[in-house]
Amino acid sequence: MARTGWVIITETDPIARKSLAHAVRRAGHEVIECESGLQTLLEVAKWPPDVVVLDDSISDLGLGAVVDAIRSRPDGSSVGIIALLHDRGDGRIHSFEGVDVCIRKPVRASSLVAAVRDLIEPEPEPMREVVPVS
Repeated sequence: MARTGWVIITETDPIARKSLAHAVRRAGHEVIECESGLQTLLEVAKWPPDVVVLDDSISDLGLGAVVDAIRSRPDGSSVGIIALLHDRGDGRIHSFEGVDVCIRKPVRASSLVAAVRDLIEPEPEPMREVVPVS
């Protein structure tokens, strides 16, 4: 059975935020919705989430600053971070240091739910048989 996680979704577009939050809730996770980087950091300070989803359009602090602030916390390395990114016009998306998963916008709800699941409950490494060499 999948583990329920705490997820913060930060998206500047309220319609997209509600839609993504709904999909993640339907997958069984608790969700806190935020509209700004500052609000996200205040929520992270209250209770460290399992996953933070960040829109690249957050303008108050910027995606990189929010990621850096989360990662600098004592528990910051245990938080999964997903960035929702616009492509740069050349079909590529910019990656950010400290981000675990980048998803191209527009975001499919199923892609986000899968990424959240994978960060909360990563697939175990396959067991490898060790054969002694003689």
